[in-house]
Amino acid sequence: MEQLPQERLLVAVSNVAAMEFCLTETLRYVRDRSAFGRPIWGFQNTKFKMAEVATEARVARAFVDECIELHLDGKLDIPTAAMAKLWCSERAQRVADACLQAARRVWLHERVPHRPRLGRPARLPDLRRQARRS
Repeated sequence: MEQLPQERLLVAVSNVAAMEFCLTETLRYVRDRSAFGRPIWGFQNTKFKMAEVATEARVARAFVDECIELHLDGKLDIPTAAMAKLWCSERAQRVADACLQAARRVWLHERVPHRPRLGRPARLPDLRRQARRS
């Protein structure tokens, strides 16, 4: 039980990394590709969605950074670590979904050589939660 906060924090950190990866790859994709004769980045809805994703990733990063500081000071408690794990896991799932939608699900097959890992950090906690409920 001594390592429980650290393990939960590790899950939160991996989910933040997944969010940032999704955002970076999606931004690269929407800036490079065109649809209907104009760049995907030129569509207002794409910019709104990417702003939402960037905000969620940045807020998650700030929360996790605070938790890391608490952990380094020996002050990270189990409930706070659990909050970080839960919140970042749920946000990572939402970010992955938004990025996939913005990129029209095409870039996964064209651009990302390690695509099986992309959804894994975001989806695993959700699958575990569903398994515990049933």
